Amino acid sequence: MQYAKLIAPQVSDSDALAACTRCGACVRGGTEGCWKLYHEIVALEFSDPAYGRVHLLSVDAHALQHPEDHGVKNNPFHLASLCWMLEHNGDARTGATPRGLQKSFDTPRAPVVLDPPINRGEITVADVYGAPNADEHFERVRRWSESVWNAWSAHHAWAREWIGNTSY
Repeated sequence: MQYAKLIAPQVSDSDALAACTRCGACVRGGTEGCWKLYHEIVALEFSDPAYGRVHLLSVDAHALQHPEDHGVKNNPFHLASLCWMLEHNGDARTGATPRGLQKSFDTPRAPVVLDPPINRGEITVADVYGAPNADEHFERVRRWSESVWNAWSAHHAWAREWIGNTSY
């Protein structure tokens, strides 16, 4: 199935352009509009494998740009996942998270707390939204996830060590 462009998410006519309070994306509806764009992208990635080949990068990038909306295990898991995909050529397709990575976070020990950076990346979901084809979507998501990874550089050593100690 080929998609030329995404259908714009439903926001009311009264929704003005505003910055997302999490990632800074300037979108109609601000933070709520940012989430709507993300859900549209996820729907596209689930509906077409050509788009879904970068799904896990999309999930990790968005989660790390919106850490206030997730639990304490979220930041370490998504940062380790980005490390695995970007530095170890991990598979970013829908459903491809390695069991070892997921299992390593499903333990009763106290979760690691990684404080988010002030700047969470220069590229946001708004820069990915509307890619004209799957190849461009791939490139945009890749740049987005690399931007987020770079923004979290204070925790790279932790992520690399975690991945090095995980059998996946």
